[in-house]
Amino acid sequence: MLEGLKGWVINICTAIFFITAVEMILPGNSMKKYTKFVLGLILITVLINPIIKIFDNQFNMDSYINTASQYFEEKRYEKDYEKYKSSSIDNTTEVFASNLKTMCTQKLKEKYPKDNYEILVEVKYDDKEEKFVIDQVKVGVSEGNIKKVKK
Repeated sequence: MLEGLKGWVINICTAIFFITAVEMILPGNSMKKYTKFVLGLILITVLINPIIKIFDNQFNMDSYINTASQYFEEKRYEKDYEKYKSSSIDNTTEVFASNLKTMCTQKLKEKYPKDNYEILVEVKYDDKEEKFVIDQVKVGVSEGNIKKVKK
């Protein structure tokens, strides 16, 4: 028990010494705040590591570090990046089309409150220019039971 506590205190002192040395070397630019954030995360990890080991005897920080380093060495993050990028673009396209449809409906209701509107919006993402492009907006106006389409 005392050996574990002694090791924990030594790890904390070593981490604080390392963090202090790195902060002294850093230039005073905009990267300093990000570096301090990362160093703070390292210190928090050193502080809570024994607490985690109390609850989970199988926990090993080295295995997590090795897994993370393999992830970056094998460049698996590139595949994940492309997957998340395409998912993000698809979600943004859907939200953009939905918001455009809602805005059009609101503006038409303000101007012509008697009519009901059905709006179809087609939006695509242009990879070359990295922009969202509105292909078409179709507005359907219904007056009673008959629907008329107006440009």
